[in-house]
Amino acid sequence: RKGDNPQDKGLLSLFKNAKHNINFVTPNLNARPIIDGLLNAIKRGVDINIVLSKNYQDSIGVIPGVGGTNLKNVKKILKKIKKFRKKNPRKKVGRFNIRWFVDRKGRLSREYGTDKDKLSKWTSHTKYMSIDNQVTIVGSTNMDNQSYYYSRELNIAIDHYEITRKWCNLVFRTDFLRAKPFDPNEK
Repeated sequence: RKGDNPQDKGLLSLFKNAKHNINFVTPNLNARPIIDGLLNAIKRGVDINIVLSKNYQDSIGVIPGVGGTNLKNVKKILKKIKKFRKKNPRKKVGRFNIRWFVDRKGRLSREYGTDKDKLSKWTSHTKYMSIDNQVTIVGSTNMDNQSYYYSRELNIAIDHYEITRKWCNLVFRTDFLRAKPFDPNEK
């Protein structure tokens, strides 16, 4: 596996150089380099705000080598942040704000219905990211191993404060405010 392509290097560079915040919406989060990049940003004091689809592709995520489920990876990130804070109590650590996507009709993504064998179909497949209210990335890249290592994805990067601020309000903020806050005790 190599993430040796312009897209992957660009994403990691944005995480490495973020100063204040990273906001994004993605259906899944399981690519180790992406998770490590986010953790390093948090350790530097950068706030991370994410909207994820709950239970998205869980049946695939549990296959060895795929990267795990969203829930599993979020819990790993939270555990690592807690451990880092404990070791570095005086260091300012960024916040990790995770929420589950809720559609405009109020349906939680991939929520179990009355029949436990069936999941609702509501999910977000949006791929949006903004960094420090200056750079926006939109395109086809999920934050998963498939997109990071194997697919040929296409993204557009816009380096412009006004456009980023406007898009962040129109795309990210509305989804983030509507989304269900993550409960660290959920299973």
